[in-house]
Amino acid sequence: MAPGLDGGTVEVPLGRLKAEALSLTAGQAIAYVVDAGFTAENAARIVDLARGADLLFIEAPFRAADAELAGARRHLTTAQAGQLAAAAGVRRVVPFHFSPRYVGQEEAMRREVEDAFLEGRPLPF
Repeated sequence: MAPGLDGGTVEVPLGRLKAEALSLTAGQAIAYVVDAGFTAENAARIVDLARGADLLFIEAPFRAADAELAGARRHLTTAQAGQLAAAAGVRRVVPFHFSPRYVGQEEAMRREVEDAFLEGRPLPF
């Protein structure tokens, strides 16, 4: 039943509703990764999780130059985040969760992620 023009209701066949009122569109796959160290096991899991996603939100708390510190803290660097996004074949990568030590450097960090993503370097594992 559907509201009619005269204030009453009208019976509308389901096929007509489907043909005239329903719109099917492709959905989006979104992946989210945070608090992950850059290990072979984690990299494999992240790539499997994000494979083919339209959008990957991924932590990048440390700059690429601080890989040793990132490893000790069990977090990713900007370059590692970009490499993982490329390996997963995502359409777009959005880095976040930057360390406060880089206040004012957020745009440079996003560029590091994007550069590694676009370069598509293979993972070292």
